Amino acid sequence: MALTGAQFITKVLNRINRDGTEVLADGSTTISDLILDFLNDTQLRLARLYSFPELDLIDKTTWDTVADTKTYTYNTIFGSTNGPKVMKILDIVLEDDTASRKLKQLSYRKIDRLNPYPEGNTSRKPVAYIDFKEQVELYPIPDDAYDMHVRASLYPTDLANDATASELLNKDDLIIAGTLVEWFNYNRDTQEAMRWKAILRDKLREVIGIENQSPDWSPGHEGFNAGDTYLPGDYHLDPFVMDDPSY
Repeated sequence: MALTGAQFITKVLNRINRDGTEVLADGSTTISDLILDFLNDTQLRLARLYSFPELDLIDKTTWDTVADTKTYTYNTIFGSTNGPKVMKILDIVLEDDTASRKLKQLSYRKIDRLNPYPEGNTSRKPVAYIDFKEQVELYPIPDDAYDMHVRASLYPTDLANDATASELLNKDDLIIAGTLVEWFNYNRDTQEAMRWKAILRDKLREVIGIENQSPDWSPGHEGFNAGDTYLPGDYHLDPFVMDDPSY
């Protein structure tokens, strides 16, 4: 279970011995409001530091390609709710019965060098993609509507001062420790900020150690080609064919 926003605020206020009702200089923001901001800053910071599995998403229903359409926004791929929360795309699979394939991610620099004008090529089943500026470009440009399966890592939803729980599971102590770092930095209490930062670092190291315990997984390397029967001489049909070291 994860604490709610209201529960987090209470626990942090107890640790700093404040009641939360004190109003700041603007006349409306309370200490509780400030703590809530620090809680959300901490969630965001933790998500940036490590991709926790509870924030991962697999979407097999939202995105279908459109024939002769190269570029798709995150909102198109994941929907308007999850699209703005995407931190990074992990994997894209094109579904086409027994001809389904995992797409290879390439850098935009490589795409621009190998295929600077993809619109001039014949549209075909995509073999690669780039993830750039909260949108995905498919290469080659799709020739049909394909079901796309996408995995992504998301940013956590902001907490509110209510009964909504954090999406970070079993990370309550991390969130509290990080919030206390923010609080003591805000109050220019360097010694306490450094103490809680050390506590946060130790707790984060423990959590990441658990997440990385995957004895059934081992890394490997493999060549890549477009998945079609093109030869190096067919570069005009598939500029990625030369990526296969078997040629």
